[in-house]
Amino acid sequence: MRPVKLEEALEATPPRPGAPRRVARDGDSPFAGPLGIAFAVAIVLTLVASVVLRFVTRSALWEDEALTVALARRPLGQLHGLLRHDGSPPLYYVMLHLWMKAFGTGNRSARALSGVFGLLSLPAAYSVGRRIAGSDVVRRQWVAWASVLVVATSPYAFRYSTEVRMYELETLLVLVGYLAVANAWERPNLGWLAAVAAVTAALLYTQYWAFYLLFVLGVALLYFGRREGRGSPAWRVLAAIAVGCLTFLPWLPTFLYQSKHTATPWAERINPLMASYRLLLGFAGQRGAAAYTLVMALFALGAFGLFAAAVDRNRTELDWRTRPPTRWAAYVCAGTVAIGLCLAYVGTGAAAIRYPSIVFGLFAVVVAYGVVAFGSRLPRYGALAVIVICGLIGGYHNSTRARTQAKEVAAAINAGARGGDLVVYCPDQLGLDAWRLVRPGLTQYAFPTLANPEIVNWVDYEQRNQVFHTPGVAGNLADPAVFANEMLRRADGRTIWYVFSDGYRTFGTKCGDMLADFRKARPAGQRLVKENLDVFESENLYRFSP
Repeated sequence: MRPVKLEEALEATPPRPGAPRRVARDGDSPFAGPLGIAFAVAIVLTLVASVVLRFVTRSALWEDEALTVALARRPLGQLHGLLRHDGSPPLYYVMLHLWMKAFGTGNRSARALSGVFGLLSLPAAYSVGRRIAGSDVVRRQWVAWASVLVVATSPYAFRYSTEVRMYELETLLVLVGYLAVANAWERPNLGWLAAVAAVTAALLYTQYWAFYLLFVLGVALLYFGRREGRGSPAWRVLAAIAVGCLTFLPWLPTFLYQSKHTATPWAERINPLMASYRLLLGFAGQRGAAAYTLVMALFALGAFGLFAAAVDRNRTELDWRTRPPTRWAAYVCAGTVAIGLCLAYVGTGAAAIRYPSIVFGLFAVVVAYGVVAFGSRLPRYGALAVIVICGLIGGYHNSTRARTQAKEVAAAINAGARGGDLVVYCPDQLGLDAWRLVRPGLTQYAFPTLANPEIVNWVDYEQRNQVFHTPGVAGNLADPAVFANEMLRRADGRTIWYVFSDGYRTFGTKCGDMLADFRKARPAGQRLVKENLDVFESENLYRFSP
């Protein structure tokens, strides 16, 4: 008896008897004839552009990136303690530490690790798309290469391939995990089951949204295991996932501490429906005509991939029970995101656009499968052209758009500061990206801790920003007036460079209030950099000379 494929086993609604089936022809091949040659050339050119855009970004490191580099560059022996106060699992930081040991800590060097993960996700997407497409050779070609093009030109993938964070690693791990689970289902031998366990462990040690994905997957495996009985491979795959989860036990005390004391104090509650809309827009690049066009194309092709199938060259049939090849991938995507966004709404976690990167690869494959809902080549080429062109426009904007004004702020400080001057950041988060760009010889302070702004301690962050005391300083340093007076005392006739932005959660108007306090003491203060709200992380710079 031949092994049952995962996609076949998960087909809960077989085709109706007598329903028409599309039979692919050689002429439908994406690479047949002059159009096929042009398509092949377009793929090559697109991949070249995709590679370049994954390694070319002009912006300085923004807050999260700068903090990640600051943590990862410390000795590995310190990493556990640092992450205990940060709120993240360790795998990406260990990998980044080793990477920077070899290639340096500069912006481009540090970001290149994510770029490598982004490149590796392309063959992984090809393999997943080829597998989901089934046994039809022509359909395999279409879906596999469409999967590559969707991932290769995604503004979302460009962003996180050029960011010193773990999100592109998550995308890669889930694509590899799909292949591991599918192969372990068919051939549940020790090798494939070990691969499932290894990917499970890697996901848990990379980002905590992995819990949601594994829960959704576990529910599906329980369902199919019960439906098919004791001999079902679902039980072995589920056992492999359980083994992978057991590897998390050494980190569990740290995770529980992080959950209680760090969490996401910067996050706001967002209605899950609105958060879903923002997520889809985030997958398309978030702003501009190209992004809005792309979001419509992604939504349409994703719906086609889930519900539609070509009957012949001119007709497409919708099946609202969903199409079997993409049903499992779509279920994992939707279930993971739904749990994450709903928990964020009730105060557990956050609805940040970057977190669903864990399901982006599977989402891209579902979108790619939508291409074969068209029965002929021209609309398939057209749909992919829209995806590619709009995606590359988004990728170009990603490479040229500033994510932070830190470079502008640091340049202004470096041009006019003298040794011994004070640089003050409010809130402390705002100093993460600028401190490394400010020249040596200046003393840098973060509000309200007086610490060097290289690292932020997120433990009980909200409470700390209301009341903070330190030996040698009288009063509550979380009071802007007290902190400003302490800075004026320490300045002792030297210039204060004040970097601030209002609107950060847990700070309210404190940073603006501190500006007023500095102005009272030194009325001749001058604004050198104005907050640009079009920049992801905007900030103001004032100079208060003695």
